[in-house]
Amino acid sequence: MQIPCATAHTLKIANERGLKSIAFPAVGTGIAGFPLKDCAEIMLREVAQHLRGETSLETVHFVLFDEVAEGIFKRAWQKIQAEPVPDAAGAHGA
Repeated sequence: MQIPCATAHTLKIANERGLKSIAFPAVGTGIAGFPLKDCAEIMLREVAQHLRGETSLETVHFVLFDEVAEGIFKRAWQKIQAEPVPDAAGAHGA
């Protein structure tokens, strides 16, 4: 599955169209059987990276099947928020 690319591309299109909000399902976690925890971490990292740049998006919603999925996404988001933000300039030695 190309969840990172699909998520990033969708966010790019939303920005190009000037959208203020967007909603995503937990891509691939239904019939395809992709692990929900992995999906949450992948999609939320893409969203976090996108929101650090210039974008028209103000709100990103995740439409989830149940409270278990909601808990997994909330924990993944908290984990991502606790991580240091990568330096935009990259890791260049002095």
